[in-house]
Formats: sequence, structure tokens, C-alpha cells
Amino acid sequence: MFEGHPTAELEIGTGAKMVTTDGLRVLIVEDDGNSRESLAAALVDGGHQVSMASGAHSGVELLQTTEVDVIVTDLMMEAGDGFHMVAHGVARNVPVIVVSAFCGPEQRALAKARGAFDCLGKPIDLNELEATLLAAAASRR
Repeated sequence: MFEGHPTAELEIGTGAKMVTTDGLRVLIVEDDGNSRESLAAALVDGGHQVSMASGAHSGVELLQTTEVDVIVTDLMMEAGDGFHMVAHGVARNVPVIVVSAFCGPEQRALAKARGAFDCLGKPIDLNELEATLLAAAASRR
């Protein structure tokens, strides 16, 4: 599924950007620019529409004006943590996938208890992420 697709970028507010193509509409919330850009590129190559925010606050701002099917958020960020995004996703019936270098069994259980669809470890396995994205989107329908 990760084949090349044409993309277009659009700056949206402070710290947010949208990359468009066909597929699921995914909001990536990640404060590390390289991680955010490489994850977005992989998802766009997989045929998804990707919006990006550099922190929880800009992610919430973007979520208020952009329809998304799934949120993928880092857990530990300087501008608000991933659980802030989980709460806003749950409030809008949008499944949230938390990604973290510290996503062991305890962190996964905590993330799910807080309403996250799942917690995936870093570095991210793109095949696992794709399967989780599809399952999360299907759970919303």
C-alpha cells in the first residue's frame, strides 16, 4: 500500500501543515520535526491524507477546523502531552493512536484506559501502524 502518490502542502496556522492525497485522513501530532515529516511522508506514500501539528495545542487547534479519521500522537511533547490529544480525540469520536519510545505494557494499558485506541512503540513499524490505522478507522464507523 505504500506506493508513491502526488502531494501538495498547505500551511495551516502556527505549527500546522496539511499534506493532501487520497485515503484515510490522519492527524499527526509530533514535536520532533524530522519524525513528523518522515512519518507524514510514509503515510502519504501509503495513500493517506495527512495533517501535521508540532504539539498538542496546535493539534487541538487544527482538529477544530479539520475533519480527520484517526489521530497519531506522540506521548511526550514540549507543547502539551499526547493524553491532551487523546482527550480531544475521544470528545470528537476520533480514535487516537499514541506513539512513544516508552510504550511498554504499563504505558499501553494507561493509554487505553485514557481512551486511546492503542499505543505503539518507537521506532514505528509502518506495517503495524498501517494495520492499526485501518482498525482504528473501522472502529469509528
